[in-house]
Amino acid sequence: HSKYQILISVAVISVFLERGDRPENPPLSRLLIAEAAGISSRYLYKLFASDELSLRERILSERLNVAQQLLMSASHEKISIEAVALRVGFSSASHFSKAFKSKFGFAPGKLKGISDASDRI
Repeated sequence: HSKYQILISVAVISVFLERGDRPENPPLSRLLIAEAAGISSRYLYKLFASDELSLRERILSERLNVAQQLLMSASHEKISIEAVALRVGFSSASHFSKAFKSKFGFAPGKLKGISDASDRI
């Protein structure tokens, strides 16, 4: 990955963390990401033109990474899968669960169960 792609990934994560789960937040968009990274949206697309992942795929990947972190976080022990899905920008828990399983190889509920179990040890 180029240093710019890493910058964009960090910007995506920071946008999510700053946004919180307030319903008034706009959906994550290329403009929001470009703004967070301090670049134009056109340049943002150029950066990902030669990458293995398209910008859309990178955004999805980062959303799923943030979801994984939320599910593993002790501070979110009682948060539901649906709440995590909504927080990271999915409109349905079903779509989120399918995307999560596709990326990580297991359902988000399994991770939540593993996290919950390890917290009790």
